[in-house]
Amino acid sequence: MATHVMLDFETLDTAVTATILSVGIVKFDPNGTGILDEYYAKVNIDEQTAYNRTISDSTLAWWSKQDPAIMDEALV
Repeated sequence: MATHVMLDFETLDTAVTATILSVGIVKFDPNGTGILDEYYAKVNIDEQTAYNRTISDSTLAWWSKQDPAIMDEALV
């Protein structure tokens, strides 16, 4: 059985130094079994300032145009 893993990072910038909002990981079988395991965690934004993580105005503008429920989940 082949196993694949997909990672998703929601961020506040597109640079490698971006502040991370959340991390999602899904382990799945691409041959039809479906999702085998999953993980989701929100990351503390305030703690990242000590590491000089970045926030871009253009990414904040993009977030402001998203569905309010999705924006609340990501930013609150």
